[in-house]
This record gives sequence, C-alpha cells and structure tokens, in this order.
Amino acid sequence: MAAQLKNVSIIRSGRAILEDATGACQPARFTAFCGPNGAGKTTALSVLTGALRPDRGSAALSGQDIRTVDRGRLARQRAVVAQTSALTFPFQSYEVVSMGRAPHLGRTTRQVDLEIVNEAIRKMDVTHLAERNYLTLSGGERKRVDIARALAQVWEAPEAGGTRWLFLDEPTAALDLKYQISLMRELQDLKQKGWGIVAVLHDLHLVKKFADHVWLFKNGKVEAIGEAKSVLTAERIQSVFELDAPYTLP
Repeated sequence: MAAQLKNVSIIRSGRAILEDATGACQPARFTAFCGPNGAGKTTALSVLTGALRPDRGSAALSGQDIRTVDRGRLARQRAVVAQTSALTFPFQSYEVVSMGRAPHLGRTTRQVDLEIVNEAIRKMDVTHLAERNYLTLSGGERKRVDIARALAQVWEAPEAGGTRWLFLDEPTAALDLKYQISLMRELQDLKQKGWGIVAVLHDLHLVKKFADHVWLFKNGKVEAIGEAKSVLTAERIQSVFELDAPYTLP
C-alpha cells in the first residue's frame, strides 16, 4: 500500500508553503522529491511521515490515515532521516544506531537487536566509528550513522506484513562521491526487497540514474509526477529552476 498525500496544504503566515499536493509513493519503488530550495519538498516529506499535520487535506500510509496509526506501530513501519541531527549528547555512534531499536523493546531479544544493529552498521560502513563520540564526527560520518540508525529501526517486516518505509531528507548532501553512490545502491537493494524509499535529493544526475519515480516541486506546488526520464526534461528543468536555457541531463 502506498504513502499518499491528498490535497495537502500547509499555511504559514498566510502563505501556502505547500499547496494542494496530491500524489502517491509506491512500495518497492525509489521516489525522489526534487526542486529548488524552499519549493516544499521537506514539508511534503514531513506530512508523509506524520511529523507535520496538514492545514488542509490528508496523508495516508499503507491505506490508513497517518494521524490514526498507533505511534509504536508507525515507528516500527517507517524511519526518518532528517537533514540535520537534533542529537546534542556525546553518545557513541554504536549507541546512536542502537536507539533505532527502541520501538522494538520487549518485542525482540537482546541478541536479535545486537545482530540487527551490527548489520546496519556494516551496511553503512561505520564499523570503525562505532566507539567514536557522535558529536566529533564529520557531517558525512554523522549522516551515515543516522541512516544506520534508521535501517535498524525498520529492519524487520512490520505487523500484518505491511511495507517498510524509509524517508530521507537530503541524505547525500554531506557525503563524498564514494558514499553517495554506495548509499544509492543500498537504497536500490532495499527497494528490490519491497521497501518504499522516499528521498529529498538535489543532485538530478543521481536522481536520473537511481530513482524510479520523481515528484518535482516549485513554489509549494507539485509541478510533475512520473518516471524520472519523463519528468526531468530539459525544458521542465529550465522552467522549474528558472535557468537561462534548457538543461539536459546526460
């Protein structure tokens, strides 16, 4: 079942920062939210995850209004990686990844939790950072630890056999080229296992190469939704990003 927005608007100071947004992100698909700064991408992502309640319209996850989903069940079904971490305490990186297992307390054994945390750490290539103070890490290192935490959170299939969802806001912004490509390949692998992947991305080259589906935003509105090759045309990129000439992606 999809993650959906239906006629969603968010109003701030009398202005719509997201206006009448409607669309669906499908399981086993990698959906990218693209567009200029301030276009409404993060706002739309926040509504989809349940972090932000719309002023008008509704959001649903797997067919259920996200406002009515039990919070514990929601935490086991979807994980979110924000643009920046709000963590300010000097936890070890291993402890940060282990926090992803909090929604599963009492539902799994300690041994299972340890195995999942270790596998998530391995997948994000942060084993050598496990004992490091999270606050001393570089931006890219923190991001990889944050993603490992999210993976650990939704590692198991949720109750009733629903879809696992991973929502990421600019996950590649602090990563070097090696880890950008590595992350994209990992997300593709998770997609092939049935996960729903939704990410705010600015690098249109990565989007065209790795994403299945694109939502293109401009001035708080969804300008286009569809396959990357059909949405990211030279003329539409020029229009949305207000460029001087058409921009063709290789």
